[in-house]
Amino acid sequence: MSTLTVLNPATEEPLVELPEAGVEEANRAVAAAKSSFPGWRAVAPADRGRLLRRLATLVEENREELALLETRNVGKPIGDSRGEVGMVADVFHFYAGAVDKHHGETIPVAGGVDFTLREPLGVVGLIVPWNFPIAISSWKLGPALACGNTVVLKPAELTPLTAQRLGELALEAGLPEGVVNVVVGPGRIVGQRLVEHPDVAKIGFTGSTEVGRKVMEGAAGTIRTSTLADPPRLVLDVARPTEPAAREGREQRGPLKMIVLDAGHGGHDSGALGPTGLMEKDLVLDVTRRVAKLVEERLGIKVRLTRDADHFVTLRDRTSFANRERADLFVSIHANAHRETAADGVETYFLSSEATDSAARQVAALENGVVQLEQPSGRPSGQVDIVRAILWDLAQSEFQTESSRLAEVVHDSMTQSLRISNRGVKQAGFYVLGGAAMPAILIEIGFVTNPREERRLKETKYRDEIARAILAGLAEYKRAWDQRARAAAEPPSMTRAR
Repeated sequence: MSTLTVLNPATEEPLVELPEAGVEEANRAVAAAKSSFPGWRAVAPADRGRLLRRLATLVEENREELALLETRNVGKPIGDSRGEVGMVADVFHFYAGAVDKHHGETIPVAGGVDFTLREPLGVVGLIVPWNFPIAISSWKLGPALACGNTVVLKPAELTPLTAQRLGELALEAGLPEGVVNVVVGPGRIVGQRLVEHPDVAKIGFTGSTEVGRKVMEGAAGTIRTSTLADPPRLVLDVARPTEPAAREGREQRGPLKMIVLDAGHGGHDSGALGPTGLMEKDLVLDVTRRVAKLVEERLGIKVRLTRDADHFVTLRDRTSFANRERADLFVSIHANAHRETAADGVETYFLSSEATDSAARQVAALENGVVQLEQPSGRPSGQVDIVRAILWDLAQSEFQTESSRLAEVVHDSMTQSLRISNRGVKQAGFYVLGGAAMPAILIEIGFVTNPREERRLKETKYRDEIARAILAGLAEYKRAWDQRARAAAEPPSMTRAR
């Protein structure tokens, strides 16, 4: 095995020679973490808290040693290092107290209560930069260990010494062997292996934009979560229209003229399936056609459909179609599903990366699962374009107020007309709404998994009632839209001076 020389940056003198880890060592560290995970997650939260408190105490007892090691390895003033080591102890004390206060949620539903459990992910890979190695290591280790995960910590090869010492102190504190693993090696080898390793459930990374991009690219090919830190920023070069015509077109919008209606799912994507075989894709296509006919006949608005037959349309193509058509509104119609068959009612969503609650996140996750059906053969499934999702949220932020208003109006019309359980207007990260350059909502018209609702949803009469309820909501929204458009078009009143 090759060696790594760790230098004192102030004098450029060697401090220590360390074995340089590679792919094999990274694999062994992940295997050790995976092997120790079942035992560590089974440790009672209060006992995990006691072990973390013991680790915090050991950091305090070895404060001067750790501060000197940090100063010699990083090159910062000893006063700064002492302050950072004190903060490290505080971090472990904090998570020692928080470990048994990380609760799930209880969610009232028809006929009972749902509940969620917060469970550890498994092996977590932690990649730390050179400039604050002991502090940032603690920020990542504390929550990961408190929640029952095992970790593989990769410090920067330039400044690995305090991270290594933290690993030793964790063993001294009584944490089982294999729970905390420290590997020292080049990021392009060890870090890359952690990012791509199939047994690593999450990556926590702090570092440069260039390396962060590679981390996200590597993690996108597998189903895992990733956390980027320091700095959590996305800088965009966005130019707003400066031409008078473009500016006036935005400020002085005309009457509502076009709506794109989107029937969810289709083709090889059947969507939710009812107990007697009702498929969501067929239900929502029929309802969408009925809504389109009513809107064109009674409101005089042009309607375009993202699909008018049983074929598959990718999520991205749905809003792209609405953008190309320069639609004023985008309305996606779906039917809900739930493992609790008594769940019923209607709910309406608008786009936001922050979900209203865990139930909203679950609904969005179910609908977003369609992306698995979009993967061309030969490409890994589960790939998620994180930056694109952020851009979608930014794009919709301009229309979020109008989307919320549209959702409220349509939702009120449906609950009042259909006399059905009101599950509320919510926000969540639905991919199908992403990128829409207009107010956009998603309507869940009922639960096909509820036997009683499935029977109603099969009835032609009830489908007509749903379509009329959506029409009434769109009509009310159109009146308000057109009124605002007329007011914006009127010249400002002049007051004669006396």
